[in-house]
Amino acid sequence: MAADGGRRSLLNTYVYPTPQVTIADTQIVFEVPAPVSSSIGLNVDLTIRGVSAGTTGHGLLNFVGPRIESVSSPPTSGGLITIKGRNFGPAGSASLNQARIDSLLCSGHTVSVAGSEITCTVGPGTGKNLNAFIRINTETDAGTGTGKFSYAPPSVSQIVPMNQLPGENITIKGNSWRAAEPPVSEASIIALCVGVFVVFVFAIFWKRIMVTCVKVCCGGAPEEDIRMDVVGYQQAGAPYNYNQAAGGYYQTSGRVAPGHPLLGGAPAPAGPEQLRLESAEAVAARK
Repeated sequence: MAADGGRRSLLNTYVYPTPQVTIADTQIVFEVPAPVSSSIGLNVDLTIRGVSAGTTGHGLLNFVGPRIESVSSPPTSGGLITIKGRNFGPAGSASLNQARIDSLLCSGHTVSVAGSEITCTVGPGTGKNLNAFIRINTETDAGTGTGKFSYAPPSVSQIVPMNQLPGENITIKGNSWRAAEPPVSEASIIALCVGVFVVFVFAIFWKRIMVTCVKVCCGGAPEEDIRMDVVGYQQAGAPYNYNQAAGGYYQTSGRVAPGHPLLGGAPAPAGPEQLRLESAEAVAARK
């Protein structure tokens, strides 16, 4: 590379600006091309007014590849994520060859902030401590994205109403419950009413799920916990607390031994597993 005026071609047919001597005798600043093969131990050939530096610059240039520092967490339905780090190159997608989470490609990838941020879109999924991977030109992140990606765990933010009668519908609101369509089955998304509660899923739409929490037997505390589970990916942190309706309502499910106090001494219901809902007043009236 020459430093004595004009423009010089450094690689193939791409012409780079003239090198600039920024500190007399000791420092030159110039633009270099993106690496096309090895990035370690590259040679710098310097010629000033016909005098070459020879091999003194050989093996001194290393290209530092992209490095991932953090990755944002999308909901389990997927969405736009931001990968932050350094050495990501200029804004745009020309140099960014690939972005993925483990084996899943992250679509629409682009360098959104020159040098430091990449955005792309991931599909639905679950899990934490997954691996993020990027490749810019021929350079990869060198494993710096290992374990740095996680989907946001499911969460519960509100239950409406908080004092619904047992056996009636309640609306559970929250986040990260996968996509709205098609309607998912109870096996895919379920609200776990901890303790003596079971759940039936009626309908699901974005950030909301209609469920019935049915107390199956035998009294219990006036407050029960509700926790979300999405395809085995369970809610993090403390469960959401749900207050039962006042007034002492009872339910029984399936066959109950004759004379059970919740049936007021009546025979057990016949047939397959069935739900029976009675109020405390109804039980007392039959006694």
